[in-house]
Amino acid sequence: MTLRNSPADPFAVAAARLIAALMALALAAVPAAASGRLVVFKDSRTMRVLAARRAGAVVELDLGGGNRLQVPASRIAEIRGPSRPNSGDRPAPPPWRVEAGPFAETIARAAERYRLDPELLVAVALVESDLDPFALSDKGAQGIMQIMPGTAREMGLDNAFDAAANIEAGARYLRRMLDRFNEDLDLALAAYNAGEGAVERYGGVPPYRETQEYLRRIYRHVERLRSESGA
Repeated sequence: MTLRNSPADPFAVAAARLIAALMALALAAVPAAASGRLVVFKDSRTMRVLAARRAGAVVELDLGGGNRLQVPASRIAEIRGPSRPNSGDRPAPPPWRVEAGPFAETIARAAERYRLDPELLVAVALVESDLDPFALSDKGAQGIMQIMPGTAREMGLDNAFDAAANIEAGARYLRRMLDRFNEDLDLALAAYNAGEGAVERYGGVPPYRETQEYLRRIYRHVERLRSESGA
């Protein structure tokens, strides 16, 4: 269950340059004093915005003055600072729901059914596919939770690109790994990434750089989602 590695695409490169130009204009146009959140991009640039709202694979940045910019979530490393409070008496949704966007209800149901924290499921989906229901890795992992074909058969998953079914299968498999490894989350996540056989062979988290970085990334997302909610 690994992330995709797609070759360079001239159209993607052109789009990335256009987005970079738009971000540069936005940086010049937005007064820092009016900013509420700090967006940190993967190329190390930063942008202060009034608010940031994730909707699936896109993050909408509120630049103030009625100006908004949509950026692929894959270009953003993290968003710092408090979420902008909703107007009126309606409480703001927890950060994991905002992050999950259209998949929030499915994740909530799967988390409850398999006794998992929703922040954890969202973190796994972010690291696995960046919440892309049509993700396909070069190793054959499919969908939002990057389910391998063999695991899909075990879980009875007929269509790995059905987001709801994929989330259900991923949550069920993660619960199975937690049960197998006595609720040790490190081992369960390592098994989700590298396979349960690798965890058993090494008697712990395998010494694979990818797997160790995988755990670090998931825990960073979980910590961020919990800290933003005040948990």
